[in-house]
Amino acid sequence: MLLFSLMILVSFPGAQDHTFNQNQVENYSIANSIHAEILKKDENSVRIFWDAPKETGEIIVARSSSMIDTPEKCMVADSLGKYPSGIAGGVTQIFDYNLKPGTYYYAVILAHRVKNGTVKLIPGRNFTTIPVVIEHALTPTETKSRKSQTTQGLSI
Repeated sequence: MLLFSLMILVSFPGAQDHTFNQNQVENYSIANSIHAEILKKDENSVRIFWDAPKETGEIIVARSSSMIDTPEKCMVADSLGKYPSGIAGGVTQIFDYNLKPGTYYYAVILAHRVKNGTVKLIPGRNFTTIPVVIEHALTPTETKSRKSQTTQGLSI
């Protein structure tokens, strides 16, 4: 049977194309290599970064206390906003500031895929499988100081 399958693939090179093209289409609209890491100088903030999907459009970055591994979990996760995406000029990282102690997971999905119900989630590619754990709460003084730093950063 294996020999027969090999003969078909060799004899009819187009037989391989369907699988390859289907994988290409799936890969086209999915972010890759998502990572989330606690900032060294600010242990209550996280940097989320990824390789952009080749398909252009807006992406949604989602956050949840549980892994975002199904479309249903994606729909109920907190949105950290919509950002432009694609090969040129798209956003490939954001920061999630002033988090409370807890466990956090992230996902990056094209907005129109969410809207039309065609979300595809692939572990480690467009959603995190390793949680970010924030252990310590900010003190009121730290919170006030960080809010003023954020405001200053936005006005520049």
